[in-house]
This record gives sequence, structure tokens and C-alpha cells, in this order.
Amino acid sequence: MTLLKDQKKYTGTDPIPILEEIEKDQGFDVLIAQINNILEMSENNNLIVQYIKDRLPENCIVFIVGLGKTYPIIRAHKILNTMHQVLDENPVVLFYPGNYDEKSLRAFGEVKDQNYYRAFRLD
Repeated sequence: MTLLKDQKKYTGTDPIPILEEIEKDQGFDVLIAQINNILEMSENNNLIVQYIKDRLPENCIVFIVGLGKTYPIIRAHKILNTMHQVLDENPVVLFYPGNYDEKSLRAFGEVKDQNYYRAFRLD
């Protein structure tokens, strides 16, 4: 939410009321697309990755938590697929609300994605 509210600094307009209207008038799928556009999620250095990168001390481990709260607006694969291109020196630990079968993530044990991850389970 902070990254969305910060957009007011750049555009002069608070995007939250606009996004609420988009959801009401055009539906949840359009809202998801708009939020992903604002956060530049298709870019390697999207706003979430940049936010993390700007706050990292040297030689640290990145722990990502809370993705279950943002699902399905922010998807784990969108963050992970771009993050490794920018944060290649730091190990990343993702606390994921679902299952990982060495190939794909299954959100909440139900929703199967079709993405591949260079990852391994920490048990």
C-alpha cells in the first residue's frame, strides 16, 4: 500500500480512490492489471524490487513475508522472476502460503501456477 500511496509524489494524485472506482466500475481483473502497471511489475527493476533493494544492508538475507495478504493482486512469480536479476548477491527466503513441489507454487494449496522457479524448499 505504501508504494501505491507514494505515487501521489510523482503524479500529484492519490491513486487509491481512483483504484477503488476502477474496481467498482470495471471489476477486479482490471484493478489487478492497473496495480501491476503502477508498480511496474513487468519490469526487471519494478517498484517492489527497487523498494527492497534500496533498503538492503550489505551481506544480508532477504526474507519476503506477507504475500498471502496481497494474493492475487501481487503474485510471487512476478516478484521472484524479476528479483533475481537485480538482487543476485543476496539469498532470498520466501515465506509462501501454499505448497512448492520443486517446480511450481500452489497458492493456499489450491491455485496452481504454470511458472518455473529456481528454488528449493527449506524444511
